Amino acid sequence: MRSAAAIACVCLSVAAAVSCDDPTITEVPRTDALDELTRAFCERHLRCECEDYRVYESTMECVGDLEEGLAELDAQLQVVGVVYDADCVGAYVRALDERGCGGWEAPSETCERPCKFAHGQARIGETCEQDFHCAQGLVCAYDDTYADYRTICIDPCVATSGPSCVNAPCAVGQVCDWDNARCVAPPGAGETCVAGECAQGLFCRFDPMAQTAICFAPAPIGEACMGHGECDSGYCPAGFCATRPGRGETCEAGVCTDELWCNPENTRCETAPPPRPAICDEAVQP
Repeated sequence: MRSAAAIACVCLSVAAAVSCDDPTITEVPRTDALDELTRAFCERHLRCECEDYRVYESTMECVGDLEEGLAELDAQLQVVGVVYDADCVGAYVRALDERGCGGWEAPSETCERPCKFAHGQARIGETCEQDFHCAQGLVCAYDDTYADYRTICIDPCVATSGPSCVNAPCAVGQVCDWDNARCVAPPGAGETCVAGECAQGLFCRFDPMAQTAICFAPAPIGEACMGHGECDSGYCPAGFCATRPGRGETCEAGVCTDELWCNPENTRCETAPPPRPAICDEAVQP
């Protein structure tokens, strides 16, 4: 189901990753948004070489989703104080033009504030109901400092100044203990997992003796295991850690050495086929 908080007519996870601060971005007026997004997304989606499956079979079908998303955007613009941001739509269009048929780059470790197609004027700490009520770059989140339930605008890229991690990310090297809403150091080997997380290089598994989830170090080849992630080799085919199969070997568990691919048609490890264009699997809206 599409959420009114989405504030977008195109993949908003991407809209949140583009920058509104580039002075070279060409603005896209609201009256031109449908044409520009159709050109940048729908036409490319149909032009890229998608062999067996694509989300949209025609430009008309893709444009239909765009029109629905833009209608939602217009409804948000009727809210007092909410404005259309031509720069953010322009940033998204340019990002589409630059990527071609490929996928989006992996998210940066550096937090990037959302570039919303519509935004309000509420500032940090002011109450809100949806993200689009907040000023550009801010999001609407639960206020854990208030006695009763309320939501306020926050900067998603400002790490929490105190131990709480309800609304803001923890500092680098810490994890959020959701049971206590506190930032803590990731647990080491033999310690209780925190929200299923452990220190780097460890994995979390339920320990029947301790009756809780404990952090363990990956096991060497020949040791017992309950999943691929529990082995140094990343391969647990039959309850024991083993070396990953190589070229031409059977890969019934779907695992091969890193440079190979497990062909599902013959369950053999082979050279991986070239990836198909990522845009083939994308829809205009989430």
